Amino acid sequence: MEQSRPKCHHYDRNCTLISPCCGLAFGCRICHEECPVLPPPLQQWSQ
Repeated sequence: MEQSRPKCHHYDRNCTLISPCCGLAFGCRICHEECPVLPPPLQQWSQ
């Protein structure tokens, strides 16, 4: 039985990425950033 993959609406490459920061599977980095379950990304360049 094939495991379900996260759907990516940004790219057609049909990949699954495992994010090292949270360990969750995503279709791309943009899907990771848009995930409503995760806290917002840190402001890397904020002062």
